[in-house]
Amino acid sequence: MTTYRELQEQAEKLLADAQQRAQQLLGEAESIRVKERQDNLELARSLIKEYGYTAKELGMGGSGGGGGVSSAKGRQSRSKAAQAQKVVKYRGPNGETWGGGRGRKPGWVQALLAQGKDLEQYRV
Repeated sequence: MTTYRELQEQAEKLLADAQQRAQQLLGEAESIRVKERQDNLELARSLIKEYGYTAKELGMGGSGGGGGVSSAKGRQSRSKAAQAQKVVKYRGPNGETWGGGRGRKPGWVQALLAQGKDLEQYRV
């Protein structure tokens, strides 16, 4: 008959073996990930070169000017104070807002201007 102690030792050995195998598999997975990443990078570079894509077309181009950039989305990061100071100067027909600042005009503003409408009638 098997004793409690023997079963406990067998369980501990099985657990140690499983942990060792899991670490081995994780190492293999990481090696494969690194290889796939390198292969994909080489493919991307060849496609960029073949089709002549620019950094701007790939969404990597910036307007210069420096400043902090959020790594998650590639957008300018702002302090809480700067976010709180947003001023709404225009309100669109569907409740959209715009501060009239630098940069591209929002789509709803561009659409209104394309229709020949005066932006001043939407001033808040």
